[in-house]
Amino acid sequence: MAFRHFIARRMVHGGVLIGAILICWMASKIALQILVEGRSDDLHAVDTFQNIAETKTTNEMTSDFTVGKPKEESAHKAKEDGSYKTNEKTADNTLKETANKLNKESVPNTKKSQKKDRFGDDVKHPILLWWTYSPGKRPGEYVSCGNVKCYITDDKEYFDHDLTRILMFYGTDMLMNELPLPRHPKHEWGLLHNESPKNNRYWFSHPEIMHMFNYTSTFKRESDYPITTQDVEDIEYLQTKKYYIPLQEKNKLLAKEGLAPIVYVHSDCNVPSDRDAFVKALQKYIPVDAYGKCQNNKKMPPHIDGLLQLQHKDFFKLMAKYKFTLAMENAVCDDYVTEKFWRTIHLGSVPIYFGSPKIKDFLPNDPSAIIIQDYKNISQLADFIHHLNKNDEEYAKYMQHKVQGVTNKYLIDRVKNREWGYTGNRKYYHWTAGFECYACSKMHENLKREKLGEQTEIHQSKQDHYGCPPPKRFDLETESTEQFTVERWNEEYLMTQTESKLLIKWIAQGKIRFKENDLIKEGLKLRGINY
Repeated sequence: MAFRHFIARRMVHGGVLIGAILICWMASKIALQILVEGRSDDLHAVDTFQNIAETKTTNEMTSDFTVGKPKEESAHKAKEDGSYKTNEKTADNTLKETANKLNKESVPNTKKSQKKDRFGDDVKHPILLWWTYSPGKRPGEYVSCGNVKCYITDDKEYFDHDLTRILMFYGTDMLMNELPLPRHPKHEWGLLHNESPKNNRYWFSHPEIMHMFNYTSTFKRESDYPITTQDVEDIEYLQTKKYYIPLQEKNKLLAKEGLAPIVYVHSDCNVPSDRDAFVKALQKYIPVDAYGKCQNNKKMPPHIDGLLQLQHKDFFKLMAKYKFTLAMENAVCDDYVTEKFWRTIHLGSVPIYFGSPKIKDFLPNDPSAIIIQDYKNISQLADFIHHLNKNDEEYAKYMQHKVQGVTNKYLIDRVKNREWGYTGNRKYYHWTAGFECYACSKMHENLKREKLGEQTEIHQSKQDHYGCPPPKRFDLETESTEQFTVERWNEEYLMTQTESKLLIKWIAQGKIRFKENDLIKEGLKLRGINY
């Protein structure tokens, strides 16, 4: 039933509303000619917008509006019986060869478009074409990346241009039935995806899909251009005392304002990590002030109520009053650490964290957070929180980043040595621009090899550039709705696992156009499920 709802949702696409043009019968010949030319330009603009709009999907709104902000083993390893372990099955040889062939073979272009840049001049630099792009429209611009330059656009008319070498995809918006096929032999593909697997049906958890890409920029440190610390402005962001409330004052606030020791604010409900069920169970052992839509026993002040107010200074001040904050990701993936964690550190509360099994690599100090995976059960976790809440000396150890500063050298190096950032002297203001220049440099390297008559270098992404494991429920007694929710996410994972193999097979057979629900139906059939 859940998949029927899903299919129906995915089949609904946005239309473009085109207003009627009223032409005056008595207009002069010159005015009429101008009007006709103007209308022609308008229609071209509408067509371009339609092409872009058709690549978009409805983004699932997360609780905290992640806007974009990296191989050593973590000191913590979850026990096998309680960890979210990836069942990493490598694609069979046939699928690997097929995926690899996508980077080498395809039907060559027959159309040789020499579309000019938006300034009316011939494009003389390599072209990076955004096939799906969320941050905003890119009508076309020249970007300097060190001593090389590229033309970056989302105008699909550049698809057949001789200088187009890399097609870029923003993962959340990527639809498998809208892939640019057949793949041109000179085209490489890049994936930018800072979101969790729930944002696109767990597609990028499977090796068949990841092998299609040549370059990646994801939260995983193994990706080509890692953006793990995407939500950390700089190290000072973690050390600042701007909103920090000393412990003695916090203790008084708890008594004076009747605050619970723990706060929980999430409005993205029924997510794959099963956090809602966990919080409901935790409340049986210790008080939790829940302000969000998923759990709610306390009203948010009206002027800071809603997702758009999560950056409001008064919201920060309210959250800073709490001694502990439940910071639980919507999915469990290595290195997927979002603003839920970093904001809690910023405000001077102790995160009760659930998410990346490698979170200890990124703690400002040891200790800085309570890691849910470290505890056998909720009762044991609650006992420790009670202990910390009553013992000021022990609690103070978790606030050393506000007293002596951040001491985790790995975290400091990851933030200070990245090319992009929001403060200081950085090459790029944003990680999107950094990844674009990374790809631009790769295009120039291969063009140089071509001019020298050398073999171009072919890169291929691996599963560990994203590759999140399937969802898993907490071992709790929960209501049937929560059980159903997690089972639905697990079904999504299994479905895309089957569909990814089918997709690669179709591409190898030369199939280009198909509907998404065709892929879903065939996937269900392969799994022996009647649609």
